[in-house]
Amino acid sequence: MYEPRTYRVRPRSGRLEYFAVRYRETDLWIGVDRPSFRPSLGQDVLERVIDLRLRLDGYIERRPEFRTSFEPLPEDVRAPAIATAMLRAAREAGVGPMAAVAGTFSDFVARFLLDPGRCREVVVENGGDVALSGTGDFTAALLAGSSPLSGRLGLRLRGGGYRGLAASAGRVGPSYSAGRADACAVLARDAARADAFATAFGNRVGSGEDIGPALARALRTEGVLGIALVAGSAFGCAGDLEVVPLDPGSDQGGVRTAAPESRAAARAGRLG
Repeated sequence: MYEPRTYRVRPRSGRLEYFAVRYRETDLWIGVDRPSFRPSLGQDVLERVIDLRLRLDGYIERRPEFRTSFEPLPEDVRAPAIATAMLRAAREAGVGPMAAVAGTFSDFVARFLLDPGRCREVVVENGGDVALSGTGDFTAALLAGSSPLSGRLGLRLRGGGYRGLAASAGRVGPSYSAGRADACAVLARDAARADAFATAFGNRVGSGEDIGPALARALRTEGVLGIALVAGSAFGCAGDLEVVPLDPGSDQGGVRTAAPESRAAARAGRLG
């Protein structure tokens, strides 16, 4: 069943042109650099998404445990590329392959758009899981359900390379989480891994007291570039993410310029 993405707001920045692509449960909000935009991109992406969905759904029919497992599954040489990417990300994070599904779709669409002759800068958001590549810096709003911090904090990251930024929550959204974090956002080298690690670290947070240990573990984890956690009024941030205040009346989605924290830096605190 389709749920409107009410958190999506068009940024005021004129740097990117945005459009939506929806097919069944896949609901993408896509930004590309304005010189590369053309109206046919939406249809091109839709055809790509349909092909990916058919391949993945066909594979799940042959391997139903792929949909239901909460644990990593062995790789399968017969799996289509999208399922293989999910299996690999899930194995690195120690979760089931479906924990990486939204981020993996973001990756495959972003890389499709970054093929030579298409786009130079791309942002693909799929239910809070983002694949991005661009020369400028990006700011994403950190939405955290009923937490008093929700919508008041943004995550800045430097542009220049391909990465993924994904969010998981124990209290918000349709995805399963064993934890009680209001938000767990992870930056990784692609969105599939970010999605899987966001689930894994979100599962470890039951209260604000768990944030510090989770941050320390994340900094020791290969493939995790940054992490932000919110549990009630407690929050923490580590790695190549910078937490910045957002104006509650702003669009919360603009592209801005900032320098990130160093990887060694970590912060934790409580509102009020």
